[in-house]
Amino acid sequence: TIYSFTGATPDHLLDFRGRHPGATVVKLVRDYRSTPQVVHLANGLLAQARGRAADHRLELVSQRPAGPEPGYAEYSDEPAEAEGAARRIRELIDSGVPAAEIAVLFRTNSQSETYEQALADAGVPYQLRGAERFFDRPEVRKAGSALRAAARFGGNDSLLDDAVDLPSQVRAVLSGEGWTTEPPAGSGAVRERWESLAALVGLAQDFAAARAGATLSDLVVELDERAGAQHAPTVQGVTLASLHSAKGLEWDVVFVVGVAEGMMPITYAKTDEQIEEERRLLYVGVTRARERLHLSWALARSPGGRPNRRPSRFLKGLRPGSGTAGGQAAARGAGGVERGFRGGGGGGGGGAAAGPRRTQRTPA
Repeated sequence: TIYSFTGATPDHLLDFRGRHPGATVVKLVRDYRSTPQVVHLANGLLAQARGRAADHRLELVSQRPAGPEPGYAEYSDEPAEAEGAARRIRELIDSGVPAAEIAVLFRTNSQSETYEQALADAGVPYQLRGAERFFDRPEVRKAGSALRAAARFGGNDSLLDDAVDLPSQVRAVLSGEGWTTEPPAGSGAVRERWESLAALVGLAQDFAAARAGATLSDLVVELDERAGAQHAPTVQGVTLASLHSAKGLEWDVVFVVGVAEGMMPITYAKTDEQIEEERRLLYVGVTRARERLHLSWALARSPGGRPNRRPSRFLKGLRPGSGTAGGQAAARGAGGVERGFRGGGGGGGGGAAAGPRRTQRTPA
């Protein structure tokens, strides 16, 4: 299961043979969805699994013709990762791939805003599945109202007395809405609300870094412009979805983003069982792709930030240059890991923070 946070458990499946020792076992190993290259990576993920479920794993056999190898890309920061994905998606659409046959999958709903903005900037229509658009979420709307009020009446707000710059002002205001410096334990709705507020704090930090002397009023204008860019009527477009909400779906092209330690597995996955559930969640994302699969991660959250992140442990022995793990060969025929930075260039430095993005074309 990938839904333990709702109380789901795999025990009824794992204990089936014990309860029904005479039952016939039929192994369903033929995969009619994905190419051999995608299936090979999926098998490699499960080959490294540990725990009770590992004893029941299957090695799938693709029934599809061969396709391209999965692509791997490393970026300097999260905005660069989102812009890199949007750029590739724009190229795919221009080459004839229907937008509705492309998906971007992420671990938490709070990651969607960066990709909503990047796709809007690239003129790519999109639809958000399984969650409200970032600026439609109740906690984000309420936080926006609080920031707007603070910008208008800041001189009378005691919360801002000790705030010395824009990021500290935003943190002070959002602390009144439930934001804390440390995330709440566990997952679920409380964690999702905190992640949304933390995303707003991150936006404020990026905005202040890109525009010296920016005020709270300037930030409110920026947030309003971003929200406006994400409120056009919904039509068919690229799907943005969390890994949980993508289960049971499939697309020709899938971008699994944020495949880094701390996000995959998520920071609050501490026990062996929780880590294995995160592995299965990545497996779900990988197996959504019929033909083309792209996996990416960022070394830092923000432009100019310390590059202290590393690729997910789940990719060890599978991505090019990572050695081998569990006897699995590294990705066959893969051409290496691409490096990307803001502005579209390849390697050659961390890339300076770009100015605030201005969207001229609205998404679907």
